[in-house]
Amino acid sequence: MKKHALRRHTGFHNVLLDGFIVLCLLLVVLLSIYPLYYVLIASLTHASVLNVRPIYLLPGELTLANYQIIFDTLNLFNPLMISLARTVLGVLVTVLCTSMVGYVLSHRDLKGARFWVPFFVFTMYFNAGIIPTFLLVDGLGLTNSFWVYILPSVVSVYEMILVKAYIQNIPASMEESAKIDGANEVQIFFRLMLPLMLPILATIAIFIGVTQWNAWYDTYLYNYNSLHLWTLQMHLKDMLDQASSIRVTSTLDALKMSNRQATPLTLRLSITVVTTVPIILIYPFFQRYFISGIMLGAVKE
Repeated sequence: MKKHALRRHTGFHNVLLDGFIVLCLLLVVLLSIYPLYYVLIASLTHASVLNVRPIYLLPGELTLANYQIIFDTLNLFNPLMISLARTVLGVLVTVLCTSMVGYVLSHRDLKGARFWVPFFVFTMYFNAGIIPTFLLVDGLGLTNSFWVYILPSVVSVYEMILVKAYIQNIPASMEESAKIDGANEVQIFFRLMLPLMLPILATIAIFIGVTQWNAWYDTYLYNYNSLHLWTLQMHLKDMLDQASSIRVTSTLDALKMSNRQATPLTLRLSITVVTTVPIILIYPFFQRYFISGIMLGAVKE
């Protein structure tokens, strides 16, 4: 009887504990999502409403004036294309090169493996610094060039480590069988290993894609004088830093003619939405690979 009562008591406490954990996790989710939600509804709200009262849950008077001004007045089409181009090309090149390096280093019989693996890991924690890196990039003729977005990051060490660990979990007998059938290293990599690496490749593609899409500092450092190579994020930063610049002043003049449906604040919020939405839309297509890829790539048997 006492054992039965003790089990009921323990089960009740477990239910309470589980409920408390769920509530805490829900609170964390709400705290994480609400800022994004607020940015969205504020960008869709008429500026006159925001000036009178704050909004918390529901948008006020709806308007698309912010987005119309972004694409008409601020002329963000070219920066958007640059960001898309560097993201797509950067993902393809970096995923390919990173997976090739990870494949080579995954071979336990590789000569000099004890040197090469620490060599790559060392570069993940230590770098030459901004000035030497700039001098190197400038010496290679990559400044004021689109390729400065792609070539300096063709191999990502963290993603390479994930790929290396993932490949080492694949039975070595598969590669040996392919060699017996007459396949060389290139054929083994492209025809055998790449299809097997799809989960981890999709995972690192998310990491690399988000990094490329959100990057602005390389534009600021290497392509600041080449406005035609500015990314969408660089334009966003420029607008945040120079809210009183000539471009924003001309925008405000246009706003006065449109009954003040937007303000610099709502414009910044709208640009934030524009820069965030593409990644949010793409993520669900890679989600099914994300957990399995990161777990298998992080665990070594």
